[in-house]
Amino acid sequence: MQHLLLMRRAIVRKKPVRIVFSTPQGPSAVHLGPGAIAAKNLKRLDDFWFTDTAQSAPAPWDAAQPTVPVQQAVIASINRLAFTETQMHELEAFAAKLPPVHVRLAPLHRFGMKDFTAYIQLHSRFIQHGPVMLSAWLTEFQNGEMRVQRHRVFLITFVLGLLAAPPKEKKGEARPAAKDASPRKSALLQRIIGRIRSMR
Repeated sequence: MQHLLLMRRAIVRKKPVRIVFSTPQGPSAVHLGPGAIAAKNLKRLDDFWFTDTAQSAPAPWDAAQPTVPVQQAVIASINRLAFTETQMHELEAFAAKLPPVHVRLAPLHRFGMKDFTAYIQLHSRFIQHGPVMLSAWLTEFQNGEMRVQRHRVFLITFVLGLLAAPPKEKKGEARPAAKDASPRKSALLQRIIGRIRSMR
């Protein structure tokens, strides 16, 4: 799934790049700029998520061309995905290679994320219990819509750079003991969720 790393890197760095990838119909490409994607490339994203090969290279960016915010483009494309069993297993195998992660909260509902509640639940788990082991989170449900929702959330949040490994500990630095979620932390989480939902 190295192509997902290419897309994530392009989005996080916000530098103009062209990603060329294979599809059953032949080669395709998407052009990304600072926080945006060329509008003419939107439908091409649908063939990107489970491509076999992909390469990226810097490319000129026409600031005058029609564009769509990259969050909106990514979310709209992944919302349309109908995962096969094989594709979900591929994502689970990829997630198993990742360390436990921090989960950043962002108002993705403003960009049409239909699984926003599942995303909030993932963030809540991080707030309450610390870094999340994504492979375990993805496989808690063996079938049903909740399983599909979690795979969409994982794909969206990974590509948009909202999942991050914990910072490395310095030598000789003691690891803080894990703490249970306090009422104060839970109240803070509820305020954050309320603030995001009000940003419509």
